[in-house]
Amino acid sequence: MACQSDVVEDPLEGAAASDCDDEQDNDADGLVDCEDDGCAHHAVCVLDTGSPHLRVNDVTELAVELEPEVLINEFLALNKVSHEVEDGPENFPDWIELYNTTGEDIDLGGYTISDNLEVCDHHIFPAGLVVPAGGWLLLYATGEASAGAQHLNFRLKVEGEELALCRPDGTPLTKIQFGQMVEDWSAARFPDASLDWDFDETPTPGEANEL
Repeated sequence: MACQSDVVEDPLEGAAASDCDDEQDNDADGLVDCEDDGCAHHAVCVLDTGSPHLRVNDVTELAVELEPEVLINEFLALNKVSHEVEDGPENFPDWIELYNTTGEDIDLGGYTISDNLEVCDHHIFPAGLVVPAGGWLLLYATGEASAGAQHLNFRLKVEGEELALCRPDGTPLTKIQFGQMVEDWSAARFPDASLDWDFDETPTPGEANEL
């Protein structure tokens, strides 16, 4: 009979939020708590300034051709408990909020969204998906578009990436780049539709962004 190994693998630092303030080197790499990259996404490691990010320009708004009638208004790339969805493939999917800047409903049929600034038509919205006048629409980055019209065929990367929203003719309405995200903190425009981004520990999916 084979002998059972007594070797126990070291746990990863940051596997649980409690790892990041216990003053222990849980993965034996010489780094403790928030010094370890594994803890970077936990709110306990938010900087003293109140920003959960390491750089001031973690969300960079790139120039677009025309005034947008709808735009990306808020997003969260590491949803653990901040917003629950009961009728999807995941209970806590990452999400993107769109905002309608006009006084009329906008049918997104033919509009596109992507996590690649060079290829805006990564995901094409079906007809009938509407952003209400002066209102919001949540999209779920589950990677499973077959789950419903609000579900996208890509996921968000917590370490940062790109997002683009375009009209059916390819005209960009929002083009942004973002850096490392933190668990349950969203990046949001303050106020809605502003060019100014900040980070929110109390996300407001489907509601007004208020300081």
